[in-house]
Order: sequence, then C-alpha cells, then structure tokens
Amino acid sequence: MRLPRCWSHEVVCARVVGACWAVLMIGTGCAHLVPQPPALVAILPVDVVGVEPEQGELLRRTLETEGTALGSIQVVPPEELDAALARATPPGRECLGLELCLLSVGVQLKAPRVLALSLAGLGPTALVRSRLFDTAQGLALQDLQETVVGGRAALPPYAAELMRRLFPAATVDVWYQRPWLWIAGGVALAAVVGASTLYLTRDSNDSGVTHVGDL
Repeated sequence: MRLPRCWSHEVVCARVVGACWAVLMIGTGCAHLVPQPPALVAILPVDVVGVEPEQGELLRRTLETEGTALGSIQVVPPEELDAALARATPPGRECLGLELCLLSVGVQLKAPRVLALSLAGLGPTALVRSRLFDTAQGLALQDLQETVVGGRAALPPYAAELMRRLFPAATVDVWYQRPWLWIAGGVALAAVVGASTLYLTRDSNDSGVTHVGDL
C-alpha cells in the first residue's frame, strides 16, 4: 500500500525538524520578554532630633543614590517630592510625623511606596527609625528602629544596607524557566522523534513504496 505524499519520508523529516525548531524558538524567544518597570518610591526628607540637619540630608541623599543603583525601584526626584510636601496638610516638615499626611504625599506623587525616616542622636550613636508605607493600602509595611554607631561616617554604609533590605532584587517567576515545562516539552519532543524514527525505519522496497502491515 502506498502512503499518501503527506506521509513521505521527506515530509516526516521536515515535520520533526520543525517541531525541534519550535521548541528551541520558545525557549530562546521568551527570554526577550520586556520586564516590568521598577516601582516608584518617595523617599521623604529625614526628620532630625539632636543631630545636625546636614546628617539627615546625607542620609537621604545616600538612600536616593542607593535606591537608583538597585534597579528594582525608581526614586521620585527630590524637587517633585519637596513640591508635594509644600502642598500637603500640614505642609513641609510638619507633615513628616503624621502618617496620614505621608500617605497623602504618596497619593499626590502616584508613588506606591513612601519611605519616611527620623534620625536622633547623642554623640557617635544615632537612632534611626524607618517606616515603609504602602500608599494604596494605607498601611505601614515595615517600621524599624535601629542603632547606628560611628557618627556621620557610619550613615552612608547603613543607608546602603537598609535599602538592600527594604527593596531586595525582584525574583521574577518566568514561566519558560519552570522545570515542569521543559520536562513536558522534552517528553513530547522525544515522542515525536521516536514515532518518526520508527516509521522511517520500516522496510521500503526499491520502488519507494512503503508497506504497512499485511493486507
């Protein structure tokens, strides 16, 4: 019995190659998916007690620099944040101690996260309180109080370490890296190749007619 042209040796080989190529394209093409943009974070001016205001500015600048370097967040430009604080109720630094006011600043800036810090110190020891707010839910995600020893020089290293803890690098669960997907794809591909190999190794006569079973 002569098989239709659609099941000739050449066509079957082409289909096997096509299946292999499709699997490879899925694995490599999906690696170019566009990542999600980083979350917008408003880092407020540091409220200081018992230390020079310059230390609070140093802490804030370091937080902004480290946040930008992380790549997992986008920091609201300081001039935009200061303008939003000026429009808050109460305005300016009076807003820094009021949770509802801080959340309203985040809403103004359309920033999902607001980071507020206070810095109090005596001599070389400082107490840093950091509060991270979720603007949409209107609640504090974290409220940390930590001691920093070493005076002004200890603030930048502390700020860098704090940002890494608050905003760790995002681990994206990309579907094409899941093991079960590649196992299933490998099993399917092996089945196609195995069936095709079995078919292609059947006895053929010189005339090119392939015999399937006894008629």
